[in-house]
Amino acid sequence: MTSQPTPLLIGEVFTSPGPRKRPLGEHQKHDPELGEDTGGVLLHPERAWVWVADGASDHPNVAGYSSRTLAQELGEAFSGRLLREFANGAPDPGTLQQLFEASTGEVLDRWNGRLQEPGGGRETLTRHLESLKRELASSGGGAVFLEFAATFAAACLAGDGRLAGLSVGDALLMANPAGVTQFFALRRGAVTLRLHLKEGAPVFSLFCPQPERFENRQVDLVALSTDGARDTLKALRDGLGPEFRLTARNYPRFRRLLRAASPGTQDDKTLAFAGRLYAG
Repeated sequence: MTSQPTPLLIGEVFTSPGPRKRPLGEHQKHDPELGEDTGGVLLHPERAWVWVADGASDHPNVAGYSSRTLAQELGEAFSGRLLREFANGAPDPGTLQQLFEASTGEVLDRWNGRLQEPGGGRETLTRHLESLKRELASSGGGAVFLEFAATFAAACLAGDGRLAGLSVGDALLMANPAGVTQFFALRRGAVTLRLHLKEGAPVFSLFCPQPERFENRQVDLVALSTDGARDTLKALRDGLGPEFRLTARNYPRFRRLLRAASPGTQDDKTLAFAGRLYAG
């Protein structure tokens, strides 16, 4: 009996910046830099990890704090956690929830720690919040805070085909296990860092809904996308068919399908995928 060849784990990220959205209301400072959408792939001989994040466009950019930087730092913290775990072997897909929670907590601690550093924006943010407080007081009062928000989704594909994924927000996931193609449109929400005054000083608090989680087995291909790339992901799902298996021979067809979609939005777009590539 001939044994099945061990598949090679591969992954890639595609991203495209869209036109900058017009800032809403009083948020006139709007960051034109890249990275409002971000994504990553980290490959281990036994595991492939992918993630995407999308910063909210209509939130402020004050003293270097923005939803764009939040999206980037969520990916940075998540990949950093994985790299540290790799020192002790490949993390199991079942640890995805713990890795996510540790990553969001790390970003919260990092931002609060930054407030205490010289040049960390503490004075600027305090003045900004106090100004908002005075404005609200003149119009009847209310809670005073600034929010920075980003969606985040991640998945782990093991060499044996086990898949684990989670998402906070409106990212999308496609999984192609043997015999069926599954497509998930995930719930809305965001990882949110809220800045408010506590005893006269600015402090960040973390607000994060419970992530939506999903698992499967015998998966050959998993793709994550931010909401701007949903049309590309749907075209990929429709074009592959349920029996698709990623091989060296049909890999060019898979790449052509990625290019063939005509996105219906000018939003930023990021798509990351990981797959088990078979010989033949």
